[in-house]
Amino acid sequence: MFYSSGHKNDVMIKTLLQRLCINRTSLSYFFSYPLVRPITATFTITKRCNSRCSYCFDWGNPNPPPDPAKDKLEEALSSVKKLGATLVVFTGGEPLLRPDLSDLIRSAKSRGLQTLLVTNGILLTNEKARELAEAGLDTFLLSLDTLNPEHYRQNRGVDFKVAEEALESLAWVKTQYPGTSAGINCVITRTNLDDVIPLVEKMAARGLYVCFDPYHEIVDHNVRGGPLTFDREEMEKLRRLINWLIDYQQKRGTVASHPDYLKFIPDYFAGKSHTLRCMAGFLNVNLSVRLEVKPCWLLPPVGNLYEKSLEEIWYSKEMRQARKRIKKRHCPHCWLSCHITDSLNARGALPAG
Repeated sequence: MFYSSGHKNDVMIKTLLQRLCINRTSLSYFFSYPLVRPITATFTITKRCNSRCSYCFDWGNPNPPPDPAKDKLEEALSSVKKLGATLVVFTGGEPLLRPDLSDLIRSAKSRGLQTLLVTNGILLTNEKARELAEAGLDTFLLSLDTLNPEHYRQNRGVDFKVAEEALESLAWVKTQYPGTSAGINCVITRTNLDDVIPLVEKMAARGLYVCFDPYHEIVDHNVRGGPLTFDREEMEKLRRLINWLIDYQQKRGTVASHPDYLKFIPDYFAGKSHTLRCMAGFLNVNLSVRLEVKPCWLLPPVGNLYEKSLEEIWYSKEMRQARKRIKKRHCPHCWLSCHITDSLNARGALPAG
């Protein structure tokens, strides 16, 4: 092992690479070893959920695993900060089901980390939004796929009224706490294809950005057909929608997804595999509700924080082997924004795949 986080030779190596005009991200990928710091740490702080989304099955588990203890999560926050991550994402399940969420946000902020919350919004009120903003939450990200009440009920399994109230709370918190960011994450399926444009336009009027993920149903490395995926006749309609989103992004800027990320969504639904060099396992720390460290959300864990420190796992032989598997495309070939966006942003440091 010729490099380890925090070693004195870090500055020397960085200087040498700069003189040789070699980017650390490229070398990280080449050696399957993290010479570059992770950007994002995603913490699954609960698997309990109060929604009934048709494309997610967290809510269907009658015996979800217990939530990790706050003190263990705070230890993990210290560890990801030491690794060099700058952003921690709190997700679930539904994170608002944890009564100590504000404490976790304060702990992250005290360590100099930016914070983002992914929520279905069912429990989001003005009072809760105030509590989270005052704890230091930087970004609210509301999961919302449509403004059509019937489509929302079909996709989310709950009444649309909760989404309306959550949107009002987002608008309120942005007014009361101008430094707070808020947006929408929309999962594109065949059931909301006609709802996306009205959603984007109305969110823009509220000052909310929108980012996207394609619906994922992955079996044996392939997209499986189903009621939420697209047939051939609908694919052209999807491509027109993507072109509209990219054009709207250039005009208004409230579509937050990377344009190249958007461009590939129809191809993903068509079953094609991307050629992007995925940096999962390099730029993202992924922590499960069992405190397992994963190189990617769709791959097996390589270690557990109950047994080893995050730094030991991050620089371990097991993690390096996982990175090699990702490089060889021994993975489900996803197009999840949590990994792909950072890979696209790092692409300038990498040759085309």
